[in-house]
Amino acid sequence: MQMPIVEMLENYAKQNNARFHMPCHKGVAQDFAYSNVFESVYPYDITELDFSDNLLNPDGVIDQAQKLYADLYGAEQCFFTTNGSTCGVLSMIASADGDILVERGSHSSVFNGLSAFGKTAVVLNNHIKDGRFLPVTLRQVEIAVKENKNIKTVLLTSPNYYGETCDLQNIYAFCKSCGISLFVDGAHGAHFAFSALLPEGIAKNCDACVTSAHKTLPAMTQTALVFANDGKLAKKIKANLNKFNSSSPNYLLMASMDFARAYLQDKILQGADKRVYDEIKEIKSIKGLSFLDNDDFCRLVLCDTDGKKAAEYLRQKGIYAEFWDLSRVVFIVSLAESMQNLLKLKQALQDMPKFVSPAAMNIDYAEPYSFLKTVDGEVMEIETEKADGFVCAEQCGVYPPCIPLFLQGEKIRNASYLKNFDGLFGVYDGKIRVYKK
Repeated sequence: MQMPIVEMLENYAKQNNARFHMPCHKGVAQDFAYSNVFESVYPYDITELDFSDNLLNPDGVIDQAQKLYADLYGAEQCFFTTNGSTCGVLSMIASADGDILVERGSHSSVFNGLSAFGKTAVVLNNHIKDGRFLPVTLRQVEIAVKENKNIKTVLLTSPNYYGETCDLQNIYAFCKSCGISLFVDGAHGAHFAFSALLPEGIAKNCDACVTSAHKTLPAMTQTALVFANDGKLAKKIKANLNKFNSSSPNYLLMASMDFARAYLQDKILQGADKRVYDEIKEIKSIKGLSFLDNDDFCRLVLCDTDGKKAAEYLRQKGIYAEFWDLSRVVFIVSLAESMQNLLKLKQALQDMPKFVSPAAMNIDYAEPYSFLKTVDGEVMEIETEKADGFVCAEQCGVYPPCIPLFLQGEKIRNASYLKNFDGLFGVYDGKIRVYKK
């Protein structure tokens, strides 16, 4: 398997050169009395040199690594970013034409981007079931475009945090028939392109998308991939990526993306995905437990339980889930997950006591759409339980999955829902920022 960035770093580390360049650790962990964590890392942490290419304008090993991803995903072009999927989302929004249709279930970075670039957005309120946002349907997109004539770009999330996907193939065909661009935040679907047991790769059914290498591929945290299928659009997105990307991208992060592709391709050839798939089926057959029927077998979602109590029980057994909500626990499983890990999880779930699921709590969005508004006024902080009826001054929600439940400029309803969770954003010491009436 080709790994151009990895091979370049290995070759440089072997040469034992005197390094009079950044970074200033000079490729050596200086004093093991403090820590030996970096001993095996520093030799491969380099900067832009005459042989190491440049992420902002690649024509060497980085370019080669990106093309290997583009070929695998069936996209015209691929761009690496070491600033996470957020950077990719911002680059797509900055490149978008006209009004943008986004969904309520979007990541907070989408709404931050809309605000930062002054884009006019129509927010499609997802249908809600058992306290979770459902994927947007083709019919919802068709109606929204018909009723909002200035929409020129659609930005959807697929898959969502629960492993559920949109019908991207038909939504993309509809968008093309209307002359509308389809962008996708596919942060949780980087692995789709690797296995026939998963939905079709996202990049094939949109004009542009971003996906997080670190979320579902064995790459380091903060790595992401941006794909584009139109030359003119690709140039625009790349120009915006260069505005938001660091001018000193970390080569270890880029190398980890290079490695992740080669590693998973090799593992899939050896049948790793089928072994994991079969073991997940075994876990889902455990009597007395129920699991979400989703599209991604690597996103195991335990349902009909007390999410907080179940997650705490599992932590005591040495198992950390990705996150929990009121009635679910979400596990991210690798396409090459070790059987030891899966067997440990299966045993813990078999032994887990029955936890009673709390009643589902749904946020009530009365209208099919929300329209982002710029609101001026004096801001104050108010206790969460007293916030209903006030206009939200800063988006807030649960982290993870970092989806705003209340957007800046809209009236707050059912704010007490937030008190059921530990990880929040936009909430400070139990208070929400609102505009004075």
